[in-house]
Amino acid sequence: MKKRIKILFIHHGAGIGGAPISLRNLILNLNIDKYQCKVLCLRPGSHIKLFEDAGIDTELITAPKRFFSHTQTGRKQWYYFPYLIPILIEWVYTAFYFAPKHLKMQDCDIIHLNSHVLSSWAFAAKKRNFKVIMHNREAITKGYLGIRYIILKTLISKYCDFIINISEDNKKRLGLINKSTVIYNFVDIPKEYRLTMSNAKDQKKILYLGGSASIKGFDTLVDSLKFLDEGIVVQIAGHINKTPNDILQRNIVKYIKEVITKKNKRIEIIENSSNTEILGVLDNPYPYIDGCDILITPFKIEHFSRPAIEAFAYGKPVIGSDVEGMEEIIDHELNGLLIRKNMPIDLARAINRLCNEPIIAQSFGDNGRKKAIDQFSVKPNIQKIEMIYTQLMNNSSSMQVK
Repeated sequence: MKKRIKILFIHHGAGIGGAPISLRNLILNLNIDKYQCKVLCLRPGSHIKLFEDAGIDTELITAPKRFFSHTQTGRKQWYYFPYLIPILIEWVYTAFYFAPKHLKMQDCDIIHLNSHVLSSWAFAAKKRNFKVIMHNREAITKGYLGIRYIILKTLISKYCDFIINISEDNKKRLGLINKSTVIYNFVDIPKEYRLTMSNAKDQKKILYLGGSASIKGFDTLVDSLKFLDEGIVVQIAGHINKTPNDILQRNIVKYIKEVITKKNKRIEIIENSSNTEILGVLDNPYPYIDGCDILITPFKIEHFSRPAIEAFAYGKPVIGSDVEGMEEIIDHELNGLLIRKNMPIDLARAINRLCNEPIIAQSFGDNGRKKAIDQFSVKPNIQKIEMIYTQLMNNSSSMQVK
């Protein structure tokens, strides 16, 4: 019997989100006769159970909490430069001591890093002659002077054998064209699903899966509620995080920002509103995606929206903001609508329009499902990833994945 290729996946985040869900789906769809997989988690959290419940070999180690990242999501103003000092210290500690200490205990052929922020692990892995793949799931930014961008790009280029980007936008931002490809996150395509607005007499259900995160458009969503037509209910899923009364519990700057942006006031609005339903954190969002009529993803920053492709799989139209990269998912007026970011009135108008035009909404949903089958289904995308593993093990000098 041919020896299976051993892959060690390293995951840095805490909690359940697009990255751990996509990683779980990747592992579960690999050919078990060819691959033996293990996930090394660097932080405790609910994602551990996500992997373990799927029967995935999972190990938790308590690693340093700071990572060298430079993304639109975590972008800092120039005056935050002192925060780079502890990041540099922990990068060196991880790269030269912590990661080597744990990697020497691992039996694997390939190390697959689940984020670009794990450059210290890439450094340590390559020094131990592992084959290294990095999954670039974030929209990297160049910043003000581009210094951090150049450093990060150099580290990834030197210590990673290949980069998998989850979107063309992510690939373009990182810029390492010759050693990277785009493989979209994939979703299971259900054979049966509920047609959008199949019963016009029922309340129209609009699903939002971003919790109270401002970057995911929570502020825009709450401010749009007053413009919605009657009979529309917005279901809000995800973590709803209130600002604690004791400011000593958290960063003072973050506290001031949340006071200025009236975050608590917006949470009170949805708690007391008659046209919202708070779902909380969902272990399984798919019944709610299947049961909704429209999914909205009003992001404020560049991001590849996993909920959007999941909604397409269930034949649902999607409304998203016009941030860079979103046009890769949503084709305006074909499978959904693109609206201006940070514009509550535009979001409300788009929702009202599709709720009042069920035939168009259903055609958008049908077209979205066709796109999910064509671009976001499991088989073609998992084959591309397995091809990368094969080429790496064969020591291919010219990695090519179409």
